[in-house]
Amino acid sequence: MSDGTWDDYFVAGGPSLNGFDTSRVTSNDGHTPVFNRGVVGVGRTNGVWGHVEETTQFPPSLVGGVFGSGIIQPGVIGFSRDSDGVQALSFTGTCLRAASSFGPGVHSISGALTGVTGISGTQGPTVQNTSNIAGVLGTSDAVNGVIGTSNRSIGVVGFSNNVGVFSQSTAGGSSSDRKRSRPIRAFSATPHDGQRRCRTLAEDPGRTQSRAAYPRRCSSNASGLHGRNSARILGIRASFQRDNLRRHF
Repeated sequence: MSDGTWDDYFVAGGPSLNGFDTSRVTSNDGHTPVFNRGVVGVGRTNGVWGHVEETTQFPPSLVGGVFGSGIIQPGVIGFSRDSDGVQALSFTGTCLRAASSFGPGVHSISGALTGVTGISGTQGPTVQNTSNIAGVLGTSDAVNGVIGTSNRSIGVVGFSNNVGVFSQSTAGGSSSDRKRSRPIRAFSATPHDGQRRCRTLAEDPGRTQSRAAYPRRCSSNASGLHGRNSARILGIRASFQRDNLRRHF
C-alpha cells in the first residue's frame, strides 16, 4: 500500500462531471467497491462539507462531521430502496433534532403505514378493532403513549367527520381508573339543531363492544349539556316518558 499523494491543497476546476471520484470496483466481479471508505475527512469544524448552488451562504458556526447546505435545495438527502433512508444514533444525546424558524419542525408522509411512530422503552399494547395505522402513533409499555399540553390553548384536539376522539381501557382496575376511562365528549362536524348524537363503536357494523360500554355524550359546542341545551334535553326526556306511559298503559 502506497502513501498516496501528499499536498497542502487540492483544487478541481472543472468542467468535468465529478470533481473527485472514487467510484471504482474490483475487476473480479465488477460490483465490489475497491475502497472501504470513499471519502475520509477530518476537520476542526466539519469533516466533510458539501453545498449545492453557486452561493455559499449558510448559518455560521455549524460544527459537525458532515455539513450539507443549500438555499432553495435540500442540504442533505438520504435514500434507500429497501432500507432506511437516514439513520440517527446517539448514546446520551438527542438522536435526531429538527428545528425550523417558520416551517414545520417535522413533516412525515407514509403512503401505506403510520406517518410517525414514537416508542418509549418498549412498545405498548395495540388497540382492538382497528388497524393500528395512524398519522401519529405513540406507544409505551410502562409510561404514557402520547402527552399533549399547552399553557394558552388546547392540549389535545380531536376532530373527525365520524368520531372525533375514541378511548378504550381494559376491564377491571380501581374505581378511579374506571372514572378516568369514561368516553370523551367530542365535537360533531355536521350538527343538527345544535346537537348531534355521537356514533359509538357499538353502533358500527362488525364491532363487538356492547352498547352499554360506550355511553353516548356529544355536543356541538363547548357548553355541552349546560344552559340552553339542559332545558331542551329535559323537555325531550319528559316527552319520551309520556309517550312510553301511553303506549304501555
